[in-house]
Amino acid sequence: LGPAQEMVGLILCWTTGETARISFGKNKHGHDRIFVVLGGEEHEYWAGDEEKLLGLLSRRSRALANRLAAKNAGPLLSAPTHSGGFLDPLALVHRANAWKGEAPDETEVVLAIMRLAPDNRVIASNALRIGPEEWKKAIAFALGKNVQIGSSRALWLCAARARAPYADHDALESHFDKLGSDGAKAARYDYEFGKSEHGHPEIHFPKMQPHGSSEPNCVPAVLIGQREGDGRYMWELGGIGGTDEHSVHWVQSIWPLARESLFAACAVQLGNNLDWWGAEWQNKSFLDPLLDPGTPLREMGLLLLAFGLGAKEPGEHLLATDVAIVAIEDGRLSHDTLGHILMRLLPSGFIKAGRWAKTLADVARASSGHALVVKLGLEATFCG
Repeated sequence: LGPAQEMVGLILCWTTGETARISFGKNKHGHDRIFVVLGGEEHEYWAGDEEKLLGLLSRRSRALANRLAAKNAGPLLSAPTHSGGFLDPLALVHRANAWKGEAPDETEVVLAIMRLAPDNRVIASNALRIGPEEWKKAIAFALGKNVQIGSSRALWLCAARARAPYADHDALESHFDKLGSDGAKAARYDYEFGKSEHGHPEIHFPKMQPHGSSEPNCVPAVLIGQREGDGRYMWELGGIGGTDEHSVHWVQSIWPLARESLFAACAVQLGNNLDWWGAEWQNKSFLDPLLDPGTPLREMGLLLLAFGLGAKEPGEHLLATDVAIVAIEDGRLSHDTLGHILMRLLPSGFIKAGRWAKTLADVARASSGHALVVKLGLEATFCG
């Protein structure tokens, strides 16, 4: 799965009027697979793809393909209006008010809600025409209005995360059960270090609880938390962002307002492969959002950056060095925050100190201000 494959499928459905035939089964080796027949060809994928973020995006593509094949014109609720995946609330309200006919596919509404930008929300909420439709009520809740909670777990949990990403929502906790991290309650990012069965250092997030419902999961924030640390997920499916940089960027567009859960999962994947025992070329793309001055460097962003600075692979540590230089220039990275994360990681056994020496020296050479931040950060590290 990935944006290139999905786009090819959409073009075929649009030009031929044919819809993809989807079935689930096992291949000759007994593995659970998804079988897709389109354009006279059959393709198969790991069934576990449905359980991750790319699976959510793929389900949205399939719903869009059905619309294209049926020549059903109409607005795309979740199409971003800004770089990074953000969607202007006023644009979403305009699309929602113009919607006619049957309710949109739930994945389309979920993505639209999760991509909401923080500005213009009050104006947009006042302009939204709320009727009996549950999906419009969920949009209203995401924009800040108090409305009666409906029955769709996915709609209301996404609305809660979009409304206040790092807050707990007790009303939803009592309304739904078995929600998982970043469901009704915000994820807790306490992490610890250990050893793999082969003796390699590993990082874990013991408080990131899995989603416990048996129904198909359509909640991006919960999907991020529940997949962290799943070895089968990494081995067969290519990790949190798939197997190439384009898929990683696609996943990064799902929840641009609050990427801490995504950074946590990316830190696990990058951190547990720092010594490059397997080729995971897409991992450097995890660092791309940190170049954006609008992306705050909270705890998980700092952890991801620190792993990048200590990575063996040149693409990862060179990009992390650029991130550190830019973040010091725009004020997101200070000696306090740098010292805090280095102090936490140095005794863990993850980082070879010589790599930090090299990358931090490169950061310090950017200017005298950068050198001061690195110097004071290292002093705080060793004092700690």
